[in-house]
Amino acid sequence: MPGPVRWYQSLVFGSSAPASVNNLSDLRSSSDPAIPKIDTYRFDGKSDFVMWRRKMKAVLVQNKIAPAICSPEKYPESWKGEILKEKIGDAHSCLTLHLTDNVLREIDEKDNAFEIWTKLEKLYLGKYLSNKI
Repeated sequence: MPGPVRWYQSLVFGSSAPASVNNLSDLRSSSDPAIPKIDTYRFDGKSDFVMWRRKMKAVLVQNKIAPAICSPEKYPESWKGEILKEKIGDAHSCLTLHLTDNVLREIDEKDNAFEIWTKLEKLYLGKYLSNKI
């Protein structure tokens, strides 16, 4: 028997997903109080990467999947087998849903949250820091 449907699965696979969403709080179902309101915008490659990164870390912590953006050696001991696959998949989906299409194209070949996070930092953190100098 498959597990419960996650809120993002209905958006990815359902027919009711909006074509373009810039604020993920619009994606929250107001009829389900168990789903926390997420007020994090999708990173478009032009906005403040450092602030988006800070907010995304908070979202990942809130969903108990923050270690997925660390190297695999730092995963918690409790993340084994199916739990590991689920946590990594949840983190990958969470990051994917918080990026616009043009940014997704730049990291398309990355298969897990750690690789996505590392690539985003390589692409955008350097730009942000060089603009601050």
